[in-house]
Amino acid sequence: MVAIENTATNKVEFCRRYGIEIEESDWPCAHLPSMISGDRGELKARMSENLVNIKVNVANAPSYRGDLKPFIEQHFRLTNKKIRALFTKFGAKPPKLIERGDKDPERDAVMTIFEFTQFMIMLILTYNKSALPKGYFLTQEMFEDKVELTPLGVWNWNRGKKLLHQEPRDLLRYNLLPKEGATVTRWGIKWQGMFYASPRGIKEGWFVEGCIDGEKKITLSYDPRNVSSIFIRLKDGSLEQCVLTDKYKEYEGLHLEDVKALMKYKKEQLDKKKKEEKQHNAVLNAYSKQLAENAKKETKDATKGMSYYEKQKNKRETRKAEARTRASEHAWTTTSNSNMEDAFGQKGQVVEFPSKSETNNLVEQQSEIQKRFSSKINNRRRNRESLE
Repeated sequence: MVAIENTATNKVEFCRRYGIEIEESDWPCAHLPSMISGDRGELKARMSENLVNIKVNVANAPSYRGDLKPFIEQHFRLTNKKIRALFTKFGAKPPKLIERGDKDPERDAVMTIFEFTQFMIMLILTYNKSALPKGYFLTQEMFEDKVELTPLGVWNWNRGKKLLHQEPRDLLRYNLLPKEGATVTRWGIKWQGMFYASPRGIKEGWFVEGCIDGEKKITLSYDPRNVSSIFIRLKDGSLEQCVLTDKYKEYEGLHLEDVKALMKYKKEQLDKKKKEEKQHNAVLNAYSKQLAENAKKETKDATKGMSYYEKQKNKRETRKAEARTRASEHAWTTTSNSNMEDAFGQKGQVVEFPSKSETNNLVEQQSEIQKRFSSKINNRRRNRESLE
């Protein structure tokens, strides 16, 4: 997947990502071949059928017949030989198996994947300009065209034979990437517990209707190395790249396996806590039931012999008085017995708050005072109006 996409894209841009500046003529490979030969490995899988969509045929050699693709097999051997020669002291493994007592070459390893990729780029650029082997067969047509006998020269000459072709990068990626089903919802395209959207989808109302081209279930292409975006193919043949919605931007740049680990942890924790929640709710129900029973008993004892009118009398004033009482008890400036003993070496005198019956009496007294003031104010108002 990655190798074919890299083969068919511009190498100037690829090398720049690794800090190497080249001209397009140094590595003019941005094409697809008409056929790829395989050895019954990845190219025999179902995903290889997508290569037909980008005009590439697949031919698999019979089992145990590596001799039918000798150039590839030998080039792997020569490349490994070159690597061992250059990095013998830096972690390169020898061609023979390591035996007990031999030094482990991994102890000398110093290169990262990024640095090794830089080396492979320079190795390919060097190979492109190297002389062809003596056994290379020179055709009469190559002689007449004065072809430069380097891999780069033969490549440029053969490129004019129309054995190669180019395809848009989005089409390449859509067909090379693995595919999976997804669902269109009002929150976006749901896939692997995440949601994706695109400006075109929002403009055309895909997520309001909950379908794309009349389909609620769609097939998308994804790159497992990075879940930042996905590709979908519309009925008009166009490809649409959708990105993570704002809620899931935290997952941007993550590998699919990392996301799966997050989702697995979330599911396990929620399942565990839901089981515990049932126990907590059972405790809450028992506590609330007992609390209500106790309150009912206390209320019945406190209002014994009282009529309904007496129970409902001065409710607002009673609530306010009780609220002030409770607020005073929990005020930051409240001094407890222990604080008074620490400050004065003796038990402090704490003002006792009035009981419930005393509070009711106090409320009634306040109500009588308010009535008197109200009657006096009304008398003054009437006297003033009579004088006018």
